[in-house]
Amino acid sequence: MYLTDMAHLLRNVNGAAKVIHDRHLMGLFPRTAWLELIAPAGFEPLVDPYEHSSYSDTGHEVFLGLRPVADGEA
Repeated sequence: MYLTDMAHLLRNVNGAAKVIHDRHLMGLFPRTAWLELIAPAGFEPLVDPYEHSSYSDTGHEVFLGLRPVADGEA
């Protein structure tokens, strides 16, 4: 595991900018860990197969968290 610190420069429609610091714990985590952490964060877990042109073998996956749509949202 390792920490990654990111700085995002966000600019609004008026041209004002602000910097947001974002820290992520990175690494290789078991499949169950991803699924157990996505749902409690308020997202619906989704596992999608991932094919990368540099790899000929199969079995890669991408973990996604889908935000549930509230009633009345489009």
